[in-house]
Amino acid sequence: MNISPNMFLSNISGIGSMLRTSSAISGRGRTGSNASYAAANAKYNVNNYYNRQAVGYTNIGSSAESLRSTAASFSSKNSTNVFSIARKNGTTVGLLSQAKEMVTSYNNTLKGLSQTPSSLNRVYGQMMQNAFRENKDSLKSIGITVNKDNTISLNEKRFREAGVDQIEKTLGSEAGFSSRIEFISENTANNAIRNATGFAGQYDFNGAYVSALLGAGSRFNFWS
Repeated sequence: MNISPNMFLSNISGIGSMLRTSSAISGRGRTGSNASYAAANAKYNVNNYYNRQAVGYTNIGSSAESLRSTAASFSSKNSTNVFSIARKNGTTVGLLSQAKEMVTSYNNTLKGLSQTPSSLNRVYGQMMQNAFRENKDSLKSIGITVNKDNTISLNEKRFREAGVDQIEKTLGSEAGFSSRIEFISENTANNAIRNATGFAGQYDFNGAYVSALLGAGSRFNFWS
């Protein structure tokens, strides 16, 4: 069963409501009720913070790993890489699919990094933006441009019209852009998972969510 972060946080909110309700009912007319309620509510607030941090870092890890994977497919020097397959098939459909995934993963990773207070995450985000800016002209030639919020967009028509040779010249191993993004996203993903694991160990409400995401066989468990 797929478990979303929203379901996860909703469950936690429900637990907080039950804590508040049960504390209020059981404490009516008793001197110690306020203290009991305050202790339960404080525990809920602390655990809720750790939950949100763990889920946030896990999502960054997931998007950064997806970005690393797609960038690696473009930077591969293998004789049967995505460009040789595109030439063999006589179509850029496969390349377009990879490029769309790379753009989506780039944007999700950048947004996730911007929502954490970590200075290291800000550095990773800046490195991603620098890699794009330094290659913006060649990327624009295949339809990949930057938006005002520093996310990127893909013009599919322009990408198809660019052709395999131009796409490889921009995203292939000799260009350097994809290999640089691969390096940055790999480090970003590893750092995110370390943080997610650390926060996950600090709480006791619904810990199964992050545990499942980080478990053996997970697409973003980098040690399995």
